[in-house]
Amino acid sequence: MQSEAFHNNVIFRILWPPIFGALAYLLILLLNNNLDDLSSSYFTQEFLFTVILTFGVFEINRLFINLSRKINITSISGRITFILNIALILTTICVFVLVTLYFKLILNYSSMGSFSRELTIFLFIFPAASLVYTALVIANQFLYQENENLIQHEKILSENLELELVKYQNDVNPELFYDSLESLISLLHKDPFDAEDYIDRLAMVYRHILSNKNAELTSLKEELTACNNIVVLLNEKYNHLISLKSSLNEEEIQSILVIPGSITNIVESIIRNSIITPVLPLAIELEEESDDYFTIRHKLNERLQSTSDNRFYDIQKAYSIFEKPIVTVKAYGEQFVKIPILRMEKSTQSSEVL
Repeated sequence: MQSEAFHNNVIFRILWPPIFGALAYLLILLLNNNLDDLSSSYFTQEFLFTVILTFGVFEINRLFINLSRKINITSISGRITFILNIALILTTICVFVLVTLYFKLILNYSSMGSFSRELTIFLFIFPAASLVYTALVIANQFLYQENENLIQHEKILSENLELELVKYQNDVNPELFYDSLESLISLLHKDPFDAEDYIDRLAMVYRHILSNKNAELTSLKEELTACNNIVVLLNEKYNHLISLKSSLNEEEIQSILVIPGSITNIVESIIRNSIITPVLPLAIELEEESDDYFTIRHKLNERLQSTSDNRFYDIQKAYSIFEKPIVTVKAYGEQFVKIPILRMEKSTQSSEVL
């Protein structure tokens, strides 16, 4: 932030001391009733001293304000009070020392009493100017920070919109859509009645995707229905070599809750990353493993070049909200995807999920 602040600007640091020094010198002459001597004394050493004093005071304040950024004060009011008080003290000390040295060493005044009036005027003008200067710098810094926060907030909103768009595109599943359209074109030439049934199943899949787009949880039964429709759709491409079976009883299927799209995405990912031939058909089975998990199991026939997608990672991230991770195990030529079982708590009226 320091590089953007006006008090760190080189041009401001060079031009401001002569301008303020001239105004301060005029004020000093006015308070001393010496304004009539302005025409003969304006460009004297007193004016030069005032400009140098102005430069010294503002530079000390600038350096302190920059260093104060490293001081950890959480309270905004406390931070402002601290900076103003220290700036006032530093300015008073600086003015007192420089003015005293000037009058004693340059003008050869013997005692402080002989220039006490001038010292008082300097101690009135410059600390007041220091407070105004410091307040302006602090206000500028907070305004800049506020603008930065607004820009960052807008950036986050923009990124969220992009993520929502990507999520929507993933939810729509264009790969499945185009595969289905290609199979549908083939079916239209083969059997219009099968094509009509195929369209109905495709509509049910996307109806399920869109109806659960904003839902947090859905029943396993709905997900399995969508999975069966996806298997039917993709079987046209893979010559009916894919099967999906479940050993879970109907009551369990109704009571188990899952994140919408999790099971369908896992099943589709398994299909797209498996070698499927008449010799190596793909059989996907759902079975209960324990009270906490059910398993999606299939023979491991991985393609040499797997389809790269982030579906499984996104599903794992979604389930981390419930502190129940998805576990993937590959053993004995099979892959086991263990899905945590979520149920609605029956003992309360709330919608809390176990």
